[in-house]
Amino acid sequence: MAKKAKKASKAAKKSSSTTKMLRVPLHSVVHFVRMLQDEKHAANFVKAARDSNAVVALHPATVDFVRNFVADKQLHHAMVTKVVDPCPGDPFECHFRD
Repeated sequence: MAKKAKKASKAAKKSSSTTKMLRVPLHSVVHFVRMLQDEKHAANFVKAARDSNAVVALHPATVDFVRNFVADKQLHHAMVTKVVDPCPGDPFECHFRD
């Protein structure tokens, strides 16, 4: 006779929508994004995240790290044209990206 599975712990049952900040290493986020890209789900995730108004709060040191990395690798143009929408919801689609 097969063993019964243990009941999920309280932590496993609890929703992730808690008020406490969750610390996730930046490299884990990058691995997650790469997995989405590899599995061809990146576009679906972007749309779902945009539709749900999901946000990520970053520590100022993390923002500085990303900013410096982008500057050191000269990725400013790639980042602005592909990731950041400088005019979200602008019906005239301002052309800062051109």
